[in-house]
Amino acid sequence: MIALIDTIFGPITNWLSQIITFLNSATIPKSYTFQLSNLFAPLAMISPAWSLLITNIFIMAVTYTVIFIVINTAGLFEKFKNLIKWW
Repeated sequence: MIALIDTIFGPITNWLSQIITFLNSATIPKSYTFQLSNLFAPLAMISPAWSLLITNIFIMAVTYTVIFIVINTAGLFEKFKNLIKWW
């Protein structure tokens, strides 16, 4: 009976143990830091007025997104409250 079980599950256990050895031997390459100066370099080349306009547009977009999420969450809260009205 043991030989039958070994012939059925032998390839699976060998495959799983092979995966474990591959995962144990895996290495992660040395990471590099993300430099924000590369990302914001075009903003440094434009005039201060344009830079201010871009930052204001970004701040307004974030603010509108937060307000949108809060309003939708309030509607979800009221739906949940109506769902458990029987309490």
